Formats: sequence, C-alpha cells, structure tokens
Amino acid sequence: MGADPQTGLPAKIGPYVIKRVIASGGMGTVYEALQENPRRPAAVKVIKRNMASAEALRRFEREAQALARLRHPGIAQIYEAGTFEDDGVTLPFFALEYIPNARTISDFAAAKDLGVRQKLDLFTQVCEAVHYGHQRGIIHRDLKPANILVDSEGRVRIIDFGVARAVDADLEQADAQTRVGQIVGTPQYMSPEQFDADPNDLDTRSDVYALGVVLFELLADRLPYDIEKTGIFDIARLVCDTPAKNLGAVSKGIDGEIDLIVAKALNKDRERRYQSAFGLAEDIRRHLKGEAIAARTTNFSYQARVFARRNKAAVGLASALAVLLVGGILWTSKLYVDVSAQRSRAETAAAQAIAANDFLKNTLNSVVPPGFGDVRTIGDLCDRVAEDLDEAFPNDPVTEADIRNTIGHIYMALDKRAQSEFQLRKAYDLRRTALGEHHALTLAALQDLNIYYHIFGPGQDFLTSGQAYHQALTQTRGPRAPETLAAWSDVLTAMGRAGDFSTAERESRAYCQIVEQQWGDRSPQLITALQERTQIQMEAGLIEEAVGTAQRAYGLCESLPDLDHTARRTALNVYASALVAAGRIGEAKDLYGHRKPPASFGVEMEFQPPAKVTGEKVRVLVFFETWCPFSQRYIPQVERMNRQYRDLGVEMVGLTEVTRSSNVDHVRQFITDNDLSFGVYQETGRLSNYFHISGTPFTVILHDQEVVWESAGAGWVNSHMIEGLISAN
Repeated sequence: MGADPQTGLPAKIGPYVIKRVIASGGMGTVYEALQENPRRPAAVKVIKRNMASAEALRRFEREAQALARLRHPGIAQIYEAGTFEDDGVTLPFFALEYIPNARTISDFAAAKDLGVRQKLDLFTQVCEAVHYGHQRGIIHRDLKPANILVDSEGRVRIIDFGVARAVDADLEQADAQTRVGQIVGTPQYMSPEQFDADPNDLDTRSDVYALGVVLFELLADRLPYDIEKTGIFDIARLVCDTPAKNLGAVSKGIDGEIDLIVAKALNKDRERRYQSAFGLAEDIRRHLKGEAIAARTTNFSYQARVFARRNKAAVGLASALAVLLVGGILWTSKLYVDVSAQRSRAETAAAQAIAANDFLKNTLNSVVPPGFGDVRTIGDLCDRVAEDLDEAFPNDPVTEADIRNTIGHIYMALDKRAQSEFQLRKAYDLRRTALGEHHALTLAALQDLNIYYHIFGPGQDFLTSGQAYHQALTQTRGPRAPETLAAWSDVLTAMGRAGDFSTAERESRAYCQIVEQQWGDRSPQLITALQERTQIQMEAGLIEEAVGTAQRAYGLCESLPDLDHTARRTALNVYASALVAAGRIGEAKDLYGHRKPPASFGVEMEFQPPAKVTGEKVRVLVFFETWCPFSQRYIPQVERMNRQYRDLGVEMVGLTEVTRSSNVDHVRQFITDNDLSFGVYQETGRLSNYFHISGTPFTVILHDQEVVWESAGAGWVNSHMIEGLISAN
C-alpha cells in the first residue's frame, strides 16, 4: 500500500481512494474515501498495525459480519469487507456508508439547540435501530454518543459493532469472540454485568443500560456518575456499587417522569430494567403523549394526575359535582384493572423470555452431532426449530412470531425460498392477530414479507404485500412520510412486474407530483421519482413520454452540483434507455462519448458457444452470477429475447466471474436448467471497471461496437429498447 508523500495517508485501500482521516481510536482508524466503482463516498475502517493480534483480527472480522446482517435506516450500511497489504502485513478493512456532515448525537443536539422533547424524539430513533439489531441476534455492547451519529437531516445512524456478540452463537464461537475475564467496551457506558467480564452472561439488557447512560448524558450534558479517575477498577466500583445521579437533581427542566424512565433504564438489576430497547422507546412515547408510563409506580394519585392532564375540562367540571363520588368509584375500579394489567404484562414478558430461552437451549441440544466430527448445518438447526415451533408456544404467539421471523431471514440467506416465505408469512399472521394491524412489530413483519416478494416474486404477491404495507404506513405514519412514499414507489414497481402498466403509469404521475411538493422541483428525490416514472412509461409503451421524463431528470442533475457521481450516472443511463427505445441511437452514443469496449474481454472459459447471428450489429452483454436471485429471474427473460431477436441481428452474451457460492459446475447446471442458447463465458472481472458495473445482474448494449446503454438499477433491459435498436439498423 503506497502512502501519499505529503499527507502520509495511504493512497488506496482496496478499491477505495483515501481522502482524509475521520477518526482514530480504539482498535481502528476510519478514513473518508471514494470508491472507484461504483463511484461513491465511503467510510473505510482499518485495524491499527500495533493491534493486529489474532484476537483483534477476529473481533474486527466479526464487526463486518455483524453489520452485514443488519439492514435498517438507523444502522450504517456495510458495503464490503476485505484485506490489503501494508508493508508486507495483511490487514483487514471494511467499507461503510459515508454519512456527510455527521455529528455525534450529543454534538448534534447542542448545535441545533434541541429542547427536551426534541431530544427524546431523536433518542427513540436510536432505540428503534438498537431493537432491530437485537431482533436479529446482535448485541452492540459499546453504545455511546461517539457511536451514534446524526446526519444533517436529523436521521440517526449507529456505527461500530466491533464488540458486538451474536446472541445466537454457539459456545465455541462465544469463547473465541470474548474470553471470560476480558472486558470489552467503553467503561463509562458499560452495564454492571459487563464488568464481570463473562460473555456468556450478557444479553440485550446490557445495551438498554448503555442507552440509559446515553439518554442521561444527552439530557444533562454529563454522565450519571462522578468519574474523575480513569482506572478501570475505579470506574467498575462506581458503576456497580454507587447509585446513579438523579437526573432531575442535576438538570433543570426535566420532568419527573423522564427521571423515572432514565432511572429504570439504569437499574443495576437487569431484571428491573426495561427488558428491551423497544420497551424503553415505548415508555418515552407514552410520556410524550401524556399517557401513564411503565416506569412509574402505579398508584391512584399518579393515574389520576395523568387522567387530569389529558382531560382538564372534564376533571374541572366533575370536581364541581357531587355525583363525582360515583365516578370516583368507577375510576378507582378502572385503575385497579390498569395496575393489574401492567403487572400482568411484566410477568408475561418475564415468562416469555424464560420460555424462549428454554426452547432455544433444548433445540440447540437436540441438533448436537451424535458422533465426534459429525456435521450439523445452520439449515439443520432451522429445520429443527421450525419443526418444534408448532407446539412450543401455544399461549404466546408474539414469541413464536419473533422466532419464526428470525429463521425466515436465515432461510432466505440459505436460498430456501419456500421455507423462508412460509416462516415470514406465519410470523406476520401471528403478530397481526396478537398485536393488531398497526403495531410496530406487525409492520416490521409485513415489511420483511414485502422484501421477500420483491426479491423472489411472483409479481402479484409483491403487489399484494406492497399495497398492504403502503396502506398501513399511510394510516400510521401519514401519506407523505418518507417511508410511506418509499413504500408507494415499491407498489408502482410491483404493478409493472404484475403487468398492470396503465395503472402504474397513472399513479406514477401522482407520485411525482407529491414528491415535488414534498422536496421541491430541484431535489434528488424528484430525480429518482422521474427515473422510476420513465421506466414505467417504457414498460407501458409510452416511449416519447418516457424520453421527455428522462430528459427532465437528466437536466435536473445539472442544477444540483453536489449530486454524487452515481446518481448522475444513473440519470444518464435512464435517459439513454429512453433514447434507444425511441430509435435515437446517435444521441445515446453521444451521451457515452462514443465509447468502445476494450479489444479483449479477458475471457477465461467458454461455457457455451455463441449462437450464430446473421448481420449482427447489436450485442447485449449480460453480467450475472448464478447465486443471485435477481440473475435467476432475469436470465430466462434474456433467453426469451435471444430467441425472439437473434435472427434480426441481436447477439446475447452472458458473462460471469464465477464468484461467491457459484462455481463452474453451478454455471453449467444453470445453463442446462434454463435451456440457454446464447454464448456464456467466464470473464476476469476487469470489465467491471470499464463498464461501471454496480451489481448483478448488469447489462450493457453495444451498437456497432459503441456503448448505447448501461444498466440503471437491477439491470433489466426493456424489449422496446431492442426494438428501437432494430428499427435504427
């Protein structure tokens, strides 16, 4: 790895050009970088040379693995993980989403001069992201303001899962991840049980404690303990043995209820803390709505004050009436029921946790190999869990739904589609019945199901789930919330996939109008909406309208100088697709600068010889991988187009690097299963830089050996584009 002689920074790490140091501390250095292909900013984290012990390397690798399992708008997305050579030493790195103008949550709150209510609203975003990680078996274990960033729009991103421990890891993995007696985390934010340094005795409630410390600091601008010494044992004694400060005593203007919420999160006895980050967020929301909070001792006077605060007029009138005596008796009875219900919920939550723990222990034991050296896979474990679930929680559908949702995701990753669909569907049905249509967990399950159908289809199921999710968000978040509009966009895509082009085109017009009203006529959001509308218009055969829409989107890029290169490239590709469909081939070539592919494609192996094409002037290069579900859906479409258009001078060429879980045998079987008749080759990967390939599948169209289109999005080529090329010959 070469270093810049002026700055001393590494010039490149893998495919990333280094610009500056963002942060340095702990076990890694974080750089702001620019990825070359696709061209986009990134944050690249590299382990320090002097900390490259075997244990540190394992922990660093786990950070990438943990982040790769998480897909949530409140968690920084991981792009890739790899290694590079630094003076003969192999060091690992991973690249994350770069968050421009990001501040820590504390710095953001100070810079924006947020009030208490605004800080609480912001903090609930943190809780939601942490809860998402917990649902997927990840404990962060180092939550602190430095690891909670906020972008310029006020959106939270949690970073640095470097000390996360998968709660579903087996004992051998747990031992390798964190040895007993080794303290991992930032002491000021660690829970009392973390100082015991027993990794097998930690659970998600340790993160709840850390959230309590962060919330205390966010509201009081100081820690809940007077930590003057930096020694780990001094801090441990304070955290484990000394009561935390009373928030109301150190910060003026803090409501007593908030003090109780923070105190509950900071309880040294984890059994008396909030049992989840979701529970903490829910209590904050109850407080903000003026409802009774779970952290408060439930007595008549408190419940009466809550009722009075929410019903001032009614209470004022009732106090003047003698008949209040009867109302008071009825109210007392209601309060008794409420108190009993809250106590019952707490007891139920504890019973659920115990039952789930026992179930998982029994299941893990049941799949232990019968003989030394025998192998049991993750799929075997999921199959056993699925088998045992039907009768495991007859009176606890919520816990059953949580477990089914988890194994549904695992099945999806294992490409066991029928099992994944069944478990995700069952989880959604259980939550909907037990919690209601609009509960947060029900919506999350519906979103997961919608993602499944988006990836695997069929189109009608994707449309049905997408419409249900969009309707639920409209009713709970509002019709113009960003997540609601994103769901609407998915519905339009699903309509096209289901073949209802006319409805999709009509609704896409309304969608663009609302996006323009929401974000303005010179916004990146509008550019994206116009590009989506272009693709829908092309599918509907409205080619001239598509050219106009795409031209507007492409023109808007010129008015946004800060728009990143990837967004500009996508706008160019969408505009070119419309021009090609309209037969305006020369204009499309102008967009790409009359670029020609390299003389040699770098072909390593011919899997299948090309079909003979008469008068070939159009070549369609399709980059695909057999493991990719989008490729699996796209390649049969390519074969249909090949049979339809090859006699008209169109040659299809399949190119694969044979990567990840794909190998030569897989490719050959894929060709056989799909009865492919076009040429298929293994290529070296060098073409990915030349053609700006950003994913799989990816399509490039050449006309007389000049580029007229590169993929935008998932790589689908529209039949109208092929017909436009043929008509221009």
